[in-house]
Amino acid sequence: DLISLVIGTSWDYYEPRKAGGEPVPGSEGVFNPQVGVVVTPSDTTSLHLSVGKKTRFPHLKELYSTMAGGNPDLKPQQTIAYEIGISHEFNGSWNASAAYFYNDVSDLIDKTGSRALNTVHYENIGEARIQGVEATLNADLSEQLQAALNYTYLHTEDVEQQRELENRPRHRANLDLRYHLKSGQLISTQLS
Repeated sequence: DLISLVIGTSWDYYEPRKAGGEPVPGSEGVFNPQVGVVVTPSDTTSLHLSVGKKTRFPHLKELYSTMAGGNPDLKPQQTIAYEIGISHEFNGSWNASAAYFYNDVSDLIDKTGSRALNTVHYENIGEARIQGVEATLNADLSEQLQAALNYTYLHTEDVEQQRELENRPRHRANLDLRYHLKSGQLISTQLS
């Protein structure tokens, strides 16, 4: 009852067939395992720890779009992701969670260059690290109104260039409000 083990995997297969006369990358299959441990010391608190491999294949836009700076030579992005976190339910209507995550990324697919100079293009960054902390507070303010507040602190690094990755905010906060109408519809708004 105290400890749970979660083991999972995926086999992701990528086989581009044609690209309107453009060169087509070769097919590739990738095994992505993941393992996690959940510890529940009480009915209201749980701790989790996980590690897993994730693969992201390039999207068509990233490979071929002339407007977006496509690059048909992109390689799949490989990530080893680590996370440790805690969640706690204060009562029936309030709960909170916090987690630290660390991603070790090879061949990060990134958009670089300048729009003003018309040099925007996608490229692989050999090695990158992305880490941060995320905290969330959820509340049922009434039977029909729920609110969620989320904050993320992010630190990124292009290891080879010893610089921060571009276009990734260091601080991000979100507020989400949802109102359930008695007729069954849902009205929601989000501030970021």
